[in-house]
Amino acid sequence: MIIWITGLSGAGKTTLAKALYNDVKKKFPNTLWIDGDIIRKHYQNTKKYDQKSRIEQYKKMINIAKFCYDQKLNVIISVLYFNNFIFKNNKKLFKNYFQIYLKADIKDLVRRDYKKLYSKNIIIFARSIFLQGLLFMNSSKLSSKLEKSSPLLEKLSNLSQEYDIPINELAFNFVRSVKGISSIVIGCDNISQLQQNLSLLETEPLSSKIQHHILNTFSDIEEEIINPSLWSNN
Repeated sequence: MIIWITGLSGAGKTTLAKALYNDVKKKFPNTLWIDGDIIRKHYQNTKKYDQKSRIEQYKKMINIAKFCYDQKLNVIISVLYFNNFIFKNNKKLFKNYFQIYLKADIKDLVRRDYKKLYSKNIIIFARSIFLQGLLFMNSSKLSSKLEKSSPLLEKLSNLSQEYDIPINELAFNFVRSVKGISSIVIGCDNISQLQQNLSLLETEPLSSKIQHHILNTFSDIEEEIINPSLWSNN
C-alpha cells in the first residue's frame, strides 16, 4: 500500500504523515515513512527547487517507494511537489495507491511559516484564477468531466448578482485580497481580453463582508474541481 500525502509548505504534511505512520505501524509493522525533506538532506544534488530538480527528487523518492512496495512494505510518503504526470505515474506503478491532498488557506500558511519560506522575499504567483474559463461557463451546459462544478457555478452566479459585481472582478479582487500573494498571472487570447484584464486593476477591493461570504460559500471544494490538471482523470 502507498499513501501519498502532498500539499503546500506548512499545510501539515509531515504532521499528518507522522501521526498516520504511528497509527498504521501498530497494526502493520511492515510500514515505512518517507519524507521529502529527509530525502533532500541525504542527496546533496537535490538542494534546488526548480521544476527539473523537483522531478529528479521525485524519481529518487519513487524508486525507493517502488523497491519497498515490491518487498510487500506499506509506504507513507509526505512530499510537496505534485502534478498531473506524478498522479498518473503513481496510479500506474502502484495497485493499492491512496492520495491525500491537504488544502490550506494561504493566509494560514503565511501566518505559520515554520520554515520561514514565505518571509524570505519570495514572490508568490497566483495563476488560473478563472480556472481556465470554467467560472464563465454555463452551469447547465458543462461536459461530463466538469458537471460536478455545476452547483458551485450557480452559487457563484448568485453571489455575483447579489453584490452586482461581475464574476471576473470577484475572482480577481478576491485573489488580490489574499495576504502573501504578490502577483497574478492571467492569460488572454487577444487585445480586447488584455484590455479587459488590465481594467480589473482599477476596480475597488472587495469588502471584508464579501470576502468572508466567498470563503464561507466555497470553503470545501474537491481538488478535482479546482485543479485543472486533474480534469482529464474524471
